[in-house]
Amino acid sequence: LEATSPSSPSNAGRQLRQELMDLGTAEAMKQRGRIPGTARAIATSWLEEIGAREVFSTMAGVFSGPAVSSRHRLAITYVFHDLLVNQASAAERGPLVHLGLEHFLVPCSTLIATTPAERREPFLKLLATWHRGALFSQAQLRSLHRAWAAGPTHDSEALSEPTSPVRRSRPFPTHLENTPKGGRRGGPVVTAPATRAMNPAPTSPVRRALLPAMGRSAWRVDPAPTSPI
Repeated sequence: LEATSPSSPSNAGRQLRQELMDLGTAEAMKQRGRIPGTARAIATSWLEEIGAREVFSTMAGVFSGPAVSSRHRLAITYVFHDLLVNQASAAERGPLVHLGLEHFLVPCSTLIATTPAERREPFLKLLATWHRGALFSQAQLRSLHRAWAAGPTHDSEALSEPTSPVRRSRPFPTHLENTPKGGRRGGPVVTAPATRAMNPAPTSPVRRALLPAMGRSAWRVDPAPTSPI
């Protein structure tokens, strides 16, 4: 799943970047098979050509573009979900989950946390699907939920370790036990085109808070539930 990262973007990397940017067009969002098609192309082509690390870093770069809409970002996250759930083999899933968390989900967490609450809900519902499919450990899901649900004005407080008995005993949100509503066809509707991508700062407080939770021994690769895409 790994390939040596080139000093400059490879041709395959540029093609992947363009494909992900094109997900932000209204035309692409009219195509029901566009998201799973992109995930399939990653699984059958780009993973082998440029490696998982560059694939997920490219996804994070496009996701982090300053003018990319929240719906476009959700579409990219659905591509990530479909890659893990429907395209990767059982043997591939564990390494992809680990690299995807480190190079895609963690770098994108600050932007998800600062998304308006009503537009953030589909991201939180994905955590429910990953919980049911045991793609991530409980600790990792709690960290992601705490980061993503923090909101634009309370990031630092939500990401800090609990200091009171109340916060320390707060259970994993019960609504995450439920699978998101909607079937496989329920992808996002995108209205804004993508623009130049910009990688998030590596010193983000979200990144610092989540990285300690990524223990390799906790990965489980049980079959995941049906994709909500």
